[in-house]
Amino acid sequence: MIVEPSEFDLIVVGTGLQESLIAGAAAKAGKTVLHLDASGLYGDLWAGLTLEEYANWAEAHKRSWKSRAVGPQGESGDARNPAECDDRQYAALVVENCNDVYKNVTTESSEGFDIARERGYVVDLVPKVTYCSGALVSALVEAKAHQYTDYRLLDESYVWSDGMLVKVPASRSDVFKDRTLDASEKRILTLFLKKVVGELEKQMLGAKEGVSFEGGNFREWLKAEGLSEKLADMIYYSIALKEVGQSNLTVQEGFEGLSLYLRSIGRYKPDSSPFMLPQYGCSDVPQAFCRTCAVNGGIYVLRCGINSVLLEDGPSGNRCAGVTTHYGQQILCKKLVLPGHLTGIYSGPGEDADGDWISRGLCVTDISLQEGKSQILVVIPPGCLGGNSECVKILQLGPPTCPEGRFLIHLSALSDGKSSAKDDLWPVVQTLLNTQTSSHTQNPTTSLEDTRPKLLWSSFHSQATNLDCQEGSSAPENVVCCGLPGGMIGYGADVELARGLFGKLFPDLEFLSCAELNDRILVDSDEDMLDDLEAELSNLGVA
Repeated sequence: MIVEPSEFDLIVVGTGLQESLIAGAAAKAGKTVLHLDASGLYGDLWAGLTLEEYANWAEAHKRSWKSRAVGPQGESGDARNPAECDDRQYAALVVENCNDVYKNVTTESSEGFDIARERGYVVDLVPKVTYCSGALVSALVEAKAHQYTDYRLLDESYVWSDGMLVKVPASRSDVFKDRTLDASEKRILTLFLKKVVGELEKQMLGAKEGVSFEGGNFREWLKAEGLSEKLADMIYYSIALKEVGQSNLTVQEGFEGLSLYLRSIGRYKPDSSPFMLPQYGCSDVPQAFCRTCAVNGGIYVLRCGINSVLLEDGPSGNRCAGVTTHYGQQILCKKLVLPGHLTGIYSGPGEDADGDWISRGLCVTDISLQEGKSQILVVIPPGCLGGNSECVKILQLGPPTCPEGRFLIHLSALSDGKSSAKDDLWPVVQTLLNTQTSSHTQNPTTSLEDTRPKLLWSSFHSQATNLDCQEGSSAPENVVCCGLPGGMIGYGADVELARGLFGKLFPDLEFLSCAELNDRILVDSDEDMLDDLEAELSNLGVA
């Protein structure tokens, strides 16, 4: 396979979200872009698979820690193997897939469940919800990528409290309808949320006076505001919803989470959830930005990764001159974007790395966790079930990401990597699901055995999750390394990291600027694009 032309402003390797954001922004700014991926699917570590493909993916990672490399492999030389291109000689720095992105992979099937016969699934390697007023929505609009994917609103959110799932309020009426709160708690919660909204309005108007959010512990601040332990848990874990450093949120971080949650409630439909998700799987998100890149002249080649990075001497050290593909072709570039799972430039997290892991689980069930609800988010605060040390987040998805009569339940929790994902998440699975259909027979809640969803198939794995791979990187000055996927809530960290990496590559260009668009496409106003997106989401609100 020969790629023409053989020189570009930017080469991007991997079609993960951050890589696709940078590719789309560069092409939109008029840069020539080549986007490569060793897989035959878009998404890289963010891919969406059928259930059978997911099971095969899990089996492959049970046998070896080596991430799969799809496509022909070229000959890899020494780390500084000389290479020639256009009569110039370069040093070739060999790169390969990191062997420790995933570990502790397990799968288990109930008797009679034939995965080969199961059809109509889209299983995301990185399941996520996004805030209706979050950074992803702004990026979609600015990139004109909203037209390439459909979205639906989440039905409801729940938090585990007092041995049951309690609905997290999405409106004032939800607070008053909640039968788990007494009159005093409803009044205190209403006054607290009113105070937060008032502070938001002051900030929007630029007022200098108001509540000071500098320093302090968010949970202690909630208690000081008169909230009970139950209300504090609900706000701390289910509304503020910070993925990193959950147990040590500052007042400022907590207020930012509250602010985003409240600004997202009811944006596309009165009293609706603050969260939405892609209609046909989260892998559609990076692919939407890939389409933006392609529309603006970017060239895409799947089943084609790279074997090495070509280096030349620059004013301040080594510079990237290009890459050698799996097919042996040498392609030149001025800038290079690499995924975080390639070693050689980035050393990877390492098997014994502490604090950089997410425990992930996938369960296939026959019915919903909540009768009549299809797409829901559940939060299990620390210490509730089986002594879970970290907050466990659960995203349940029904059709169209799975067939009628089936539900996908994704679980995730931060981990230090010392315990397996199954050890971290199985106590939660045992409580919420009927596991008698699997080889596990222990069940702590036998009184609910007949009504809980039946566990038909499950898989667990640990995934490295350091978002910023730049620290400690040996990358040349014109090369950036994207991070690995993060947790289940929001795309803000990924969008901001992509923005920062783009700024490092192109300091004089604005990330996803709506001004000065390429004349190869029809230009609509930002207002029209936002109106279109809002209208589309309103129509899909009950989906």
